[in-house]
Amino acid sequence: MMGMSIFQSLATSIYHKVLAPKSKHNETNEVTNLVLKDAQRIKEACNYVHMVWSTPLQILSIFAALQYILSIHVWIGLGVIVLIVPINMLLGFFMRKWRMKQISYKQKRMKLLSSVLDGIKTIKLYAWESAFAQKISAIRNQLELGMLKKTGAAAATESSITNSVIFLVSLLVFILYASSTSAPITSDKIFVCLSLFRLLQYPCSTFPNAIHAVRRASTSMKRIHQYLIAHEIDQQQHVTHDNYRRMSDWTSNTPMIEMNQVKVPGINNSINLQIRKGEIIGVVGHSSAILDAILGNLSDGHMTVRGSIAYIPRTPWVMQDASLCDNIVFGHRWEPDFYRSVLSLCELSHDAIPSQHAMKVSLARALYCRADIYVFDDPSCLERQLFQRIVLGILRNRTRVVATRSFSHLYQLNRVLMISTTGEIVMDGSFGELMSKHHATLYHIMASADHQTKENSHQDIRQHAATTPSPIAKHVDDDDDDNGDGKENQSSTLLSTYIKACSMPGVIAVIVFQVLAQLAQVSSSIWLQAWDSYSDNTFYYLSIYTILGSSCMLLEWVKALLLWVYCVARSAVNLHTHMLYGVLRSPLTFFQSTTTDMILSRFNQDQEIADRLLPKMIYTNLRIMALLATTTAVIACSTPFFLLTVIPLGFLFIYLQRLYIACDRQLKRLDHESKSALYIHLAESTLGASTIRAYHKQHWFNGEYLERLNDVQRVHFASVACNRWLAVRIEILGSMVMFAAAILAVIAVVYVPSVDVGLVGMSLFYALDIPQSLTWALRSYCEIELHNESLERIQEYTELPTEGFDDSRMTPVPLHPAWPTSGNIDFRHYTTDLLHNISLSIQSGETISIIGDDKYTFSQSLFQLEGIPPLSGSIHVDGVDITNLDVHHLRSRIAWVGPEDENAFFSGTIRENLDPLKSRSDLTLWDTLASVRLEIKSGWDASIEEQHFTAGEKYLFGLARALLRRPRIVVIEDPSDKVDTETVDLIDQIIREHFDNCTVLMITQRLDAITESDRVLVVDNGVMVDFTTPQHLLKHKGSFADSYLC
Repeated sequence: MMGMSIFQSLATSIYHKVLAPKSKHNETNEVTNLVLKDAQRIKEACNYVHMVWSTPLQILSIFAALQYILSIHVWIGLGVIVLIVPINMLLGFFMRKWRMKQISYKQKRMKLLSSVLDGIKTIKLYAWESAFAQKISAIRNQLELGMLKKTGAAAATESSITNSVIFLVSLLVFILYASSTSAPITSDKIFVCLSLFRLLQYPCSTFPNAIHAVRRASTSMKRIHQYLIAHEIDQQQHVTHDNYRRMSDWTSNTPMIEMNQVKVPGINNSINLQIRKGEIIGVVGHSSAILDAILGNLSDGHMTVRGSIAYIPRTPWVMQDASLCDNIVFGHRWEPDFYRSVLSLCELSHDAIPSQHAMKVSLARALYCRADIYVFDDPSCLERQLFQRIVLGILRNRTRVVATRSFSHLYQLNRVLMISTTGEIVMDGSFGELMSKHHATLYHIMASADHQTKENSHQDIRQHAATTPSPIAKHVDDDDDDNGDGKENQSSTLLSTYIKACSMPGVIAVIVFQVLAQLAQVSSSIWLQAWDSYSDNTFYYLSIYTILGSSCMLLEWVKALLLWVYCVARSAVNLHTHMLYGVLRSPLTFFQSTTTDMILSRFNQDQEIADRLLPKMIYTNLRIMALLATTTAVIACSTPFFLLTVIPLGFLFIYLQRLYIACDRQLKRLDHESKSALYIHLAESTLGASTIRAYHKQHWFNGEYLERLNDVQRVHFASVACNRWLAVRIEILGSMVMFAAAILAVIAVVYVPSVDVGLVGMSLFYALDIPQSLTWALRSYCEIELHNESLERIQEYTELPTEGFDDSRMTPVPLHPAWPTSGNIDFRHYTTDLLHNISLSIQSGETISIIGDDKYTFSQSLFQLEGIPPLSGSIHVDGVDITNLDVHHLRSRIAWVGPEDENAFFSGTIRENLDPLKSRSDLTLWDTLASVRLEIKSGWDASIEEQHFTAGEKYLFGLARALLRRPRIVVIEDPSDKVDTETVDLIDQIIREHFDNCTVLMITQRLDAITESDRVLVVDNGVMVDFTTPQHLLKHKGSFADSYLC
C-alpha cells in the first residue's frame, strides 16, 4: 500500500510538471521514463525497504537459536553469510554491467532492423534480404548473445551459491561442533538445526536484491527530483489576460496582444510588439520567439492578451486514444449544431479517424473554441482551399498570427514580421516592403527556416514513434475466455516448440542434472540421519556429508550453466533467426498490413521474454517440481499412508490453481490495458503540452490522467488482493500437508516400533518446505502461461508464408550465369487481380515510358512484389518464364531506381548502403559515384546518417546502386517534386549515358522524358489502352493522355 501511494504521488507530480510552462521543452522519452521506470522502481523498492534492516536481524536471531541448540561456535558460521552476500553482490554488479552492454547491442540491432523494415521495398527489389539478415544476425549472435552468455554464467554461479547456503553453513557448524565437543550429534539436533539453516536461504538470497532495489530507487528519486525542481515560468507574473473585463473601454486601436520588453527562453533580445483586432500577421525566420511569447512562455517583460487563444501547431497534435468528437470539442461546452458545421467547414466526416486527418482536426479544434486570437505555426500542410476559406475567409474578423515559410502565404497577409535568429524584429511591414528592402535576407531566412522546420518535424515524428507505447502493448489474446483445456494444450505445444529450439539433448541433460542434484541433496540428509545411528566415527561421516553436499553444489551449478549458456543461447539463436528470415521473406503485402511497431515488438519485447524471463520461470518451476517430488517421496518412505492424503489435497490444489489462473489472467489483461492507456495519455500530453496550455485545459487533462492512474491502481490492488487470497489458501493447504505428515509420523513412531525415528524427523524437515514450494510452483506456472503468449507470437512470425523461396510450384530452370543477356520482355496474356490480359513485346535496349493509373502495378508484376502468382498468362525475359523462377534470383538480375523517398538508407556506413553484398571493389564504387556526379568527402566508413543528403542526392545514390548491378533491364520511377530541375536534368543525362544499352522502363509523367523514349505504354484500370510511339501519342492524344502528362 505504501508503494502504491508513493507511485500515485510521484506520477501525479510529474504530470503536473509536464503541463506547467517551462523554459525547457518536455522530452517525451524523459517524461515517460520517469513514470514508467523511475516511479515504478521506487514503488518496487517499497517491497524491499524493510528487508534492509530486517534481514540482518533475522540472521542474528537464527544464529542465536543455533547457539542455544549447539554451542557458541556456531557464530563462526556467520562468516559464510558475510562472505556469500558480498560475492552475490559482486556477481550482481557484473550481471548488470553485462546486461547494459547487451541492451546497447540490442538497441544497435533494433535500429538496423527498424531501418530495414522502413526500406523493405528497396531490400526486396535488390534481393538484399540475406545480406541484411546476416548483418542483423551477426549483431545478435556475436555481440548480444556473448553478453547473454556471460550474464547467464554469472546468474548460474549466483544461483548455485545461494542454494548452497544451507550446506556450507551447516557443514562449517557441524565441523566446529564435532571438533569442540565429544557429545554426539543426534537427530533432534541435526534436523532442528537444518530447519534453522534453511531459514537463512531466503534472507541471504533477497538481501543483495534489496540493496540493489534501494540503490536504484535512490538514483530514480534523484532524477525525479531534478525534473520536479526545474525552473517554471510564472505566467501570472509576466502575462495579463484581459478577457472581456473592460470590453467597454476597448477601441478599434486597442491591441489584442501587447508585448513590452518581452524575452523568451534562449533569446537575449527584447520584443516590443502590438497586434490589433482583425489583423493577419505573418512571421518568418525565427518565428518560435514570437509564438512562444504569445503562448505565455516568457522569461522576462510583460504581455497583455485581450481575448482567448487558439493554437494550431506545426506538427498537428491529436489524442490517439480519443474520439474525433473529444479531439475537437476538447473539453468545451457541447453544441451539436455548431460541431456539425465545424466538421463541414473542415471537410471532416463524422467517422473520420483523427490520426489520419490530424491537421484538419487541429483546425476544427481551433474553430470550435471560438477564440479571439488564432496562432498558426506553419500551416504549409493545410490544404490551399481550407487556408483560403477559413484562415482568410471565415476568420477574417479575428486576429491571426501565421508563422510560415511559404511565399504563397506571405503575399496574402496584411503585415509581415521578419525575426532574426537572435529574436530581433528585422522588419515589420507589408510583403511588398519586405521584398523591396530585404529581398536577399528574406530568401536566406526562408531557406534556413525550411531546413530547420524539416529537421524539427522529423525529430518530433521520430520521438513520438519511439515513445508512444506500441499497439502490441495492448495485445490481449482473443482466447482469454477459452476453456482451460484448450489453453493447456496450446501451452504444451508451445513448450515443445521452445524445447526443440533449446535443443532436446540439452534439455534432457538439464533434467538429468536436476534429478542428480536432488538425489545428492536427499542423500546428504539420509547420511546425516545415518550419522545419528552410527555416531562413533564423526569425521568419516562429515567427510561423506561434505562429498555429497559438494556434489549437489556442483551439479546445481552445471545444471544452471548448461541451461543459461547452452540451452537458452541455442533457443535465442534459433528463434530469432527463424523469425528474422520468416519476416524478411514475407511478401510486401505483409508489411503493408502490419505496422513496423508491431514487427519490432516481436524482436524486442517478445524476444526478450523468450531469452530471459521464460527460461527463468521454467528453471524455477523445474526446481520446485523436483523438490515437491522429493519431499513427497521422503515422507512416503517414512509413512506410506501419507500418499492417501496427497490425493485429495492434490485435487484441492488443482482447484485452487484453476481459480487463481483464471483470475490472474484477467488481471494481467486489465493491467496491460490500464497501463497502456496511462502511458499513451502521458506521452500524448507531453507532445501536446503547448496546445493544452494554449487552450487552458490543464485542469481537464489532469482529471483525465488521474482517472487513468486510478484505473492502474485499482487493478494493482486487485492483483495484490488476489495474491494474498492465494497465499492464505496455499498456507492452509501446506499446513494440512504438514499436519498430515506429523500425525502419521507420531502414529508410526508410537504404534510401529520398526520405524526409523531419524527418517521420520527428516520427513518432517522436508515437509516444512511444502507451503512455500506450492506457492512458487503455482506462480511460476502462471508466469510461464503468460510468457507463452510471447512465444506464440514469435512462432506465428516463423511460420509466415514466404514469397516464392523454394516454392513447390517452381520448376528448375537452367539459366545462363549472365541472364538476362539481351533484355527482351514479353507479356503473354498476363492477368492478375489488377492487370487484365496484357500482351506486348519490348525489345532489347528500348526505353519504354509507362503512364496511367496502373503504371506501378505494371512494374511490380515484373518483380513479382506481391508474391502472388498470376491468374493466367506469363512474362518471359529472354525466353525464360519468370513465373517459374525464384523471386530472389529474379530480382537480383533486374535493377530498380525509385523516388528519393523510397531509396531507403539503412543504419550503417556509406559502403554498406551502396554495396551490402560487398561484391564490388573500392575502385568500382568510386567510379560509380563519379558517374552519378556524387561526391562523398567523409570516406566509405562514415555513417550514412551523418551525410544529410538532399532529395536530389538521395535519388543519385539510388542511381549508383542500379549502376553497380550492371543490369540489362532497369525500372526507373520519376523523382518527386522535391528534386530541383537542375538535378532532374542531370538524372536524365546520366540515364542516357549509362543505361543506353539497357532495356529501360520509365514510370513517368514528364513530357520531356516521354518524348525521349522509344515507345509509350498507357495503362488504365488494369487494361492496356495504348502502346505506341511518343510522336503518335502526342499527335492523337485525347483527354485520357492529357490527364497523365505534365
